[in-house]
Amino acid sequence: MSRSLALDNICLRPARSWGHTEYSLNYHKEFLAKRTGLVPEDADCLKRAYDRFRFDFLFVNNDGLVAWDKGRLTDMGHADYAADGSDQRPPRPCPFSTPEEVWAFDAVEEYGLPDFNEQVAAYENQARLLRNTYPNQLCTGGYYKT
Repeated sequence: MSRSLALDNICLRPARSWGHTEYSLNYHKEFLAKRTGLVPEDADCLKRAYDRFRFDFLFVNNDGLVAWDKGRLTDMGHADYAADGSDQRPPRPCPFSTPEEVWAFDAVEEYGLPDFNEQVAAYENQARLLRNTYPNQLCTGGYYKT
């Protein structure tokens, strides 16, 4: 497992192999506990599993740094990845009725702009935390609001 291997893959540099990528193993807490010997609530359970399974690359994203509690919102729903299906949710109805409404949509007017410096600091902190928590893996960052 290697952060540098994952980075070589992303940069399309010659590498000894393709990096092993993890997308959603954190949904399977009991499986992780069995494979690591730790209880699911242990803060090191996920880190130990990523190292044990020799992951190079962790696909990580978030829903943004703003509270999505105002304005029109879409939600495609979420498939069930957790063994018990607890993460599944149905899609919400589309808040737009016509294509013209979509084209007229102004996100800045609807939600406002987050403070740039606060946003930079928050993403830098998130990247630093991921690097420190998972030193053997390359972690993505980014926004993915469905």
